[in-house]
Amino acid sequence: MGIQVTLDVPENIYHEVEQIAQATQRDVNELLTEVVIRSFPPFYTDPDQDKMQREVDAFEAMHATLWEKYPNQYVAVYQGQVIDHDADEMRLIGRIRAIYPDEIIMVDQVLPQLQRELVFRSPRFAFGL
Repeated sequence: MGIQVTLDVPENIYHEVEQIAQATQRDVNELLTEVVIRSFPPFYTDPDQDKMQREVDAFEAMHATLWEKYPNQYVAVYQGQVIDHDADEMRLIGRIRAIYPDEIIMVDQVLPQLQRELVFRSPRFAFGL
């Protein structure tokens, strides 16, 4: 059950929607509702996603150097720079949260290969058992 609203639409847009609704044998309200629903992402998108992506990109760009300096250690990347590192991830995170409580900081382990392999198990169904 939705909430009913009144919407002022420019006349030319309404006529276009009306033509599409007639051509597809749909109701104008149904079509406009679909347009509104499709204009929103299906999942929540964090407004700071771009900031985190910049840190990920910086980490990836520095990976070879990071591997030379901090092999198997955890590094904290902020504004494209390594600001701290530690062999213990939780100790590093504790320091970072104390100094930068509200900032977007990427913490990741420096491994020999940049990309981790992700394995997803898929269920298989057997019929006739």
